[in-house]
Amino acid sequence: MFDRTSPMPRYKLVYFELAGRAELIRLALSAAKQPFEDVRLKLVEDWPKYKDSTPQGKLPILEVDGRVLCQTGAIVRYIAREYGLYGKDNVENTQVDIVLDTAEDMTPEIIKLAYENDPDKKKEYMQNFTGIVIPNFVRLFCNILCQNGDGNGWMVGSTLTVADLCVFGLFNSLEGGYGPDAVQALYNDAKLKALYDRVAQVEEIKQWLEKRPKSF
Repeated sequence: MFDRTSPMPRYKLVYFELAGRAELIRLALSAAKQPFEDVRLKLVEDWPKYKDSTPQGKLPILEVDGRVLCQTGAIVRYIAREYGLYGKDNVENTQVDIVLDTAEDMTPEIIKLAYENDPDKKKEYMQNFTGIVIPNFVRLFCNILCQNGDGNGWMVGSTLTVADLCVFGLFNSLEGGYGPDAVQALYNDAKLKALYDRVAQVEEIKQWLEKRPKSF
């Protein structure tokens, strides 16, 4: 157990010089109004020297008062539980998990596109990504959103959760890394785009977006 008597835990997030898997953690800490040290390692120069000191040989990791947490999903859920970003009960917790796991299903497609070096294959993957993959996930996320009342509020429940931050962060990263055409399906879905804009207008999120390094 972490010491909950401390009024201000010391957070140190370690990842690479990009948004990637760490950005949802950064968004969650920002929404929770928790200052954190944002350590960004250079892949070639820093990572080989740092790797053996991590619990599972990969990033991100989050140090909480010196104790190390690993695995992105575990870190996100820890922050969400600590700061009321996980829903009000087990049903809402599970609905948040559904959103997080749905977003994770998109990761292999992003990785396949990002690491393909053959120009022809990359073009083919991009066409599939923008024409099929993204519209499919927009549909899935919008279905979840619209199951929560009229779909004009939050993904889960009546307050901001990491589910909203997850959907926002996913499309924000795609826009930053692949350009507006990659998320045109989001722009075409009025309810999901409105959710995206609501998250962007949360004061703590606005502040983070303004000050974060421009790296994706």
